[in-house]
Amino acid sequence: GERVEAVAQRRTDIDVVFLAARGGDGRQLMPQLRFLDLDDLPVYATSGILTGTDPGRDLDGIRLPLAPWLLTDGAAAQRRQAAERDDPDLAGAPALSLLHALGRDALALARWLDRMKRDPELYLAGDVGRLRLADGLGFERDLPWAIIRDGQPRPLTGN
Repeated sequence: GERVEAVAQRRTDIDVVFLAARGGDGRQLMPQLRFLDLDDLPVYATSGILTGTDPGRDLDGIRLPLAPWLLTDGAAAQRRQAAERDDPDLAGAPALSLLHALGRDALALARWLDRMKRDPELYLAGDVGRLRLADGLGFERDLPWAIIRDGQPRPLTGN
């Protein structure tokens, strides 16, 4: 019968956290990091952390690569909001909404394809990310970094 006490101590050997989880499991980590006074560590995740249409404040602070279409701010977000007003079914279905954005980008790429074949550095700043022709065979997509703030994905600037 000895009484055991534990004192939470901040670890000093961690520089970053990579969160390989989906929404429900991921929501548990950030409150735990805050409790352990580790909420100043950068936490990175894949876009799989987002489930549904409302990330929630439990994910605040998580950095992730995300299509501009899914961000809260920016020109692509404004186009998404307009599309959702025109077709309310898009608002409740992120996958369908992203497919809509891909169609918009495909139409834009069709107009630029000949120029992209001539200039491998040319890219389209599309709604689903930065798209460029890769070796003439397919497209590469670069996603901008986002951060969850106030429960919403926002562009990550300066970090």
